[in-house]
This record gives sequence, structure tokens and C-alpha cells, in this order.
Amino acid sequence: MGSRGPIPNPNSSESKRGRNTLHRKQTGSTGKVASVEPPDYILANPPAMAFWQKHAPALIAAKRLQPLQADCFAIVCEQAAEVRVLSEAVSTEGLLIDTARGPRPNPKVRLLRDARRDLLAAARGFGLDAASDARLPSEPPPPQMTVIEQFRARRDKMRVSAEDPDLTTEQRHVLLYGTPEEKQAVIEDVREDRRMFA
Repeated sequence: MGSRGPIPNPNSSESKRGRNTLHRKQTGSTGKVASVEPPDYILANPPAMAFWQKHAPALIAAKRLQPLQADCFAIVCEQAAEVRVLSEAVSTEGLLIDTARGPRPNPKVRLLRDARRDLLAAARGFGLDAASDARLPSEPPPPQMTVIEQFRARRDKMRVSAEDPDLTTEQRHVLLYGTPEEKQAVIEDVREDRRMFA
């Protein structure tokens, strides 16, 4: 569980720091997609196998279905097959059935309603509905820079050399041939410009 509350904003500072549910589970993925085979009892159930074939490839590609989760997803497939069978039965028999005491509500309608509710609850774990799909991360966040890497990046951004493409010809000439005071003045001007437009 642990995914209550509003859907995290991927652009928030909490998401960037990895402190909310957007990137809860970070995996050290190697880019290799694991092969997930359906259990034998799914192979024997054609409606469940059809659900597996329809949804499993996308879940495997999104890294939401791993080999250890095959049995859990098989339960979702069985529930989908049960919903399909009950739905066909209700559409054939109708909402009311004739009994000795007159027309009564079809008991399969209640079973169908409960089966649909259970299917939606189980499918949430794999992101098969809109809300859980938005909650589950599709990609882990990029690794955060250490304090030293942040310092080096800021330092390199503020470093000024004659090879910088954003310098004018005059500034380049001063950096190459000017006095130390002239060079320092050009460096300060360039740094100030970079701070303003950063």
C-alpha cells in the first residue's frame, strides 16, 4: 500500500528528490527485459490466457510485471476470465429470471458486480487503471548529483576561457593579450551575464 493521497506532481521538488510515491521503487535496471511465462493453469484457461497475452507485454516492457509476480498477475487474469464468463451468462439469461414465485433478480448479476470490483482491486497493483497508472513510476529518477558534483558543475559554468563560444572577439582578445586587471574585468562581466541569464 502506501500510495494514499494526491497523485504526485513529477515536477515538484519532492519528486526530484525522490521523497514521494512517484519514484518509490528504484530498480537498478540494466535495460534487459525479463521473460515472464504464464503459469500452467492460465494456459489451460483460454479467456485468462487472452487477458495475459493482451496486457502482459506492455506490463513487462514497463517493468511492472517481473517473473516473481507472475502468479499475482495470473490471479488478475483469472478474475478477468471470471468477469467475462459471468458477463456472457448475464447477457444470455437477462437481469431477471423466471422462478416459481415470479420474476426475480438474476443472482449472477451480484456475482458479476463483486467479480468486477475484485478485478479492479487486483489490477490496481499492476497499474491497469488510470489512477494507479499515474501513481506507479514508469522510469526511476535520474541519479542525484552529490554535493561535490554540484559544486563542480557550478564552478565549470562560471569558468571563463578564451575558447568560450559566447565571448565577443574583443573579450577574447583581452583574455589572450590584456593586462591582468583587464582580464579580471572581462571575467567578472561574463560571470555577471551568466548569472543574470541562468
